[in-house]
Amino acid sequence: WEIFDDTLDITYDVKSDNVSGKSGSDKYINIAIIEKGLKTKVEKGDNAGKTLLNDNVTRLFFAHDLKTSKGLLRVPLKAMKPGPGKQLILFVQEKSSRKILGASSSLFSK
Repeated sequence: WEIFDDTLDITYDVKSDNVSGKSGSDKYINIAIIEKGLKTKVEKGDNAGKTLLNDNVTRLFFAHDLKTSKGLLRVPLKAMKPGPGKQLILFVQEKSSRKILGASSSLFSK
């Protein structure tokens, strides 16, 4: 992956014979950027005065029809920057069953 301006470019190569070239593809390719090690100070409610640790918080999610087994995805980052505790997750999912067919991850830091 590479970042140009405010866009994340991801080159992918899905090992599957079942990728359709039709616009009505039965698969998505999903991109998520998550962050670990976040802290939330709680001011009200049952947990008032406590600091809670939050892991695997989804900061950005992008889904696209999987029309070809190889390609380039251009994901708008909306000012999201790489950094410590961030991870990039890519997964292929069937639209009809929502079954996850494969996944990959990478640190999202530079």
